[in-house]
Amino acid sequence: MKAVVLRDDLREADIRPEPLYAEYKAILENESRRIFDGSIRIENRELLPFDCPNCGKAPVAEFERWGAQYCRCATCASLLVSPRPGQEALDAFRRESRAGRFWEQTFAAATGAAREHGIFRPRLQWLLSIKDRYGPRASVVADYRSKYPTFLEALCDSGEFPQVVSLQPEAPWEKLPLAVRPERRAGPEALLHRTDILTLFEVIERVSNPGEVLHLARELCAPGGVLVLTTTSSSGFEYQLLGGSAPNLNPLDRMNLFSIDALTRLIGKAGFEILELSTPGRLDVATVRKTLESDPDLPGLSFWRYFFRHCGEDAEHTLQEFLQQYRLSSHVRVVARRQ
Repeated sequence: MKAVVLRDDLREADIRPEPLYAEYKAILENESRRIFDGSIRIENRELLPFDCPNCGKAPVAEFERWGAQYCRCATCASLLVSPRPGQEALDAFRRESRAGRFWEQTFAAATGAAREHGIFRPRLQWLLSIKDRYGPRASVVADYRSKYPTFLEALCDSGEFPQVVSLQPEAPWEKLPLAVRPERRAGPEALLHRTDILTLFEVIERVSNPGEVLHLARELCAPGGVLVLTTTSSSGFEYQLLGGSAPNLNPLDRMNLFSIDALTRLIGKAGFEILELSTPGRLDVATVRKTLESDPDLPGLSFWRYFFRHCGEDAEHTLQEFLQQYRLSSHVRVVARRQ
């Protein structure tokens, strides 16, 4: 499988500027604790135990984060929240929560230009290269649980696909491009077995049942259709080192952090052949350095404190490229074909 190494100037401060990001996290933490202690008013808020979808076994409790219990699968090393809300409760929370409004109205607006340059434009080029390589005649592209109207607009403007569809979008419907809105009431059944390229960007880590989503993905794809997904992995440098102290770990957006091995098997079990799997993350090293600087009492990390104090920027860049090359970054990209 192909490994990708990216060299660019993406900075965490551009896409997650402080203190704006700190304000968002404080709101989200407060609401997360209320969901997991049962005090927030939300539809179908019952918390349900969750077994590893790869191994079928109950994961073992490892640490608490924002009121949620993160558990580790002893077989595949995936990191999973259990017990957890069902999908209806999660969807209601994202529609109605203060955190969701803050992200949409304040945070996304303030970081839109930086995210378009650093994330969405490269993502569009990646998707177009996938079309050229694996589906040059693709006509229908569907984005499942769409969160990024700007990306969909750029995809429509590219003119590469006769039909661009948003399925069950999480973003406010009125903010989506007009070209994708006719499918609003049709639902996924309208595209069963006829989607040429299906995208799941940051989806499987935040849904209540990722196995069901991947099986739905197979039903949506046409024979030979292509699945494109991004997610966060428990195998990555940031989560391996920092565990429950990882600054971007929140139990409502990152409930399912699969190891690379588990992710590979889960996609295969859903009926896909993996064509590409890379971890071209660009912020792992910077995130760990910043965390150690802000929390000097984290135990067991003396080697890495020495590294960041004495080895300099060139060493950090080299380390980040190493993580990308050997699939050890936390950010994962997958291209797979329906079998």
